[in-house]
Amino acid sequence: MGVTLGGTTTGGMLMTLAASHMIARWGWRAAYRAFSVPVFLIAIPAVLLTVRSRPPGMQRMSVAEAAESLEGFETAAALQTRSLWMIVLAQFLWAFATTGSIIHLIQYLIDNHYAASSTASLVSIIFGICTLGKVVMGP
Repeated sequence: MGVTLGGTTTGGMLMTLAASHMIARWGWRAAYRAFSVPVFLIAIPAVLLTVRSRPPGMQRMSVAEAAESLEGFETAAALQTRSLWMIVLAQFLWAFATTGSIIHLIQYLIDNHYAASSTASLVSIIFGICTLGKVVMGP
């Protein structure tokens, strides 16, 4: 699981450097248009060709029949548990703190007279360390 989730920070590590280079060379509009190309040419077709809602060999059943065979709480019951809300709060606060700080870090450093390429390298290193942490420690 840690290896799989490490892909998000590996992507952040590589894309930060690519974005910095492309923005410096062609401007942010062209860079973000270029980033959309792989999504439309690779990611969307790959999902459409490989993701199946019913794996081969599975018994065909309606959504209601499938729901009856699932273990766990019903939605209404789950929404009333303290455990669910503690998990939701922890995830929200973690994402709020990490995303909020990393999104503004590059601009903050640029405003404090660091070169854009240096700040992109720093954020890329941070993402690289996060990838290592996810793989070693798990999600």
